[in-house]
Amino acid sequence: MRSMSFSELVRQAVARHLEVDEIEVSPSQHLRRDWGLDPLDLVLIALRIEDRTQIEFPIERLDGAETVGDITRILRSTRARPAAAARGLPH
Repeated sequence: MRSMSFSELVRQAVARHLEVDEIEVSPSQHLRRDWGLDPLDLVLIALRIEDRTQIEFPIERLDGAETVGDITRILRSTRARPAAAARGLPH
């Protein structure tokens, strides 16, 4: 199995959360206007990404995310820090 790019991971996480086909999700789509996502939805998507990547997603930065591409940029700029360790949980 090939590894996914951050963009693919984010699109897949958003699509699964919305229960739509991944092909329907594009980086330019507005999270609230196009998909009707609220802050809780964004946190759930971030947690899904953490589960998949084992990288701590900076949830506090979601306030500035307006598009699917913004979530990808946040993930790319995140230091690769294991999610369990970052939260003080055993790995």
